[in-house]
Amino acid sequence: MTYQPDYEKLFVTLTSIIQQQGCRYEIVVGDDGSSNFEEREIELCLLRHGFKDYTILHSSENKGTVHNVMNVLDAAQGRYVKLISPGDYLYSEHVLADMLRFMEEKSYKIAFGRACYYTKGDDKYYLVNRMNPFQLAPYQSGDFAAVKEAYLVYQDYVVGAAFMGERHILAAYTRDILGRIIFTEDAIYPIMIADDIRLGFWDQNFVWYECSDGISNDTTEEWRDRLLYDSNMTLTIIVERHSDILDLIFGPGDGMHRDDTAYMKRRAAYYAEAEKNLVAGAYLKNVDPLELKKLVHAEVVV
Repeated sequence: MTYQPDYEKLFVTLTSIIQQQGCRYEIVVGDDGSSNFEEREIELCLLRHGFKDYTILHSSENKGTVHNVMNVLDAAQGRYVKLISPGDYLYSEHVLADMLRFMEEKSYKIAFGRACYYTKGDDKYYLVNRMNPFQLAPYQSGDFAAVKEAYLVYQDYVVGAAFMGERHILAAYTRDILGRIIFTEDAIYPIMIADDIRLGFWDQNFVWYECSDGISNDTTEEWRDRLLYDSNMTLTIIVERHSDILDLIFGPGDGMHRDDTAYMKRRAAYYAEAEKNLVAGAYLKNVDPLELKKLVHAEVVV
């Protein structure tokens, strides 16, 4: 998924895919109306690697991430889809096959793995002890009620880059939000949770995630307003499907008078518990800096 991409990052992302072993796959590049889109350069990158099973889509205008995802899902042919953007990389050469095997063995339609966060500065790559969701225990224990509470009550979301899913279900949910949600394509996952679709958690490193770039890290007021709009629309869609969802979030009420104070106390307690994981440095699990170094050809600092 691209829009005005940094081509150096894009080519590294493509390399991280092309080197995958143990499974068959296609690559669909979906661009959301970039000016001066370098389609020929992308083709040459793929062909230099001897990779021919690809499709490149370039929209004539910028319509937003959700439209771009929908175009890609309509063009894709495989059973499973892994969405990824420039600057995010598959962790190692076998993770696509490993995630595929995990999903098939456990019969998960949607699953996510660990995201290894990093930032770049001074020509070095710095690993960051962070992860979304902040609390992994509900997923590790298989407690779906706790997962549902984490997602819908505390908005402790899984970072979108860490997901993989069956194409038909991704397409169905993306179609449901098309035209209502513009930029946050991963809004489909809280809606899935509300619909009682279980998320699988592959407790292994799956992607390198650039946590200092991208829409979700843009701090301008304009983007905050856009993302807030999408967030509110996500809740609106969930409430349309499940009228009792506000009782789950805020506790029982008459629809007019809810105890926001009690909710904020519960939320503060949840994230105070998550902070312990951050302080303990618990998010970097078996991370091998050499895997990132092989991709970026630069120093990686833990």
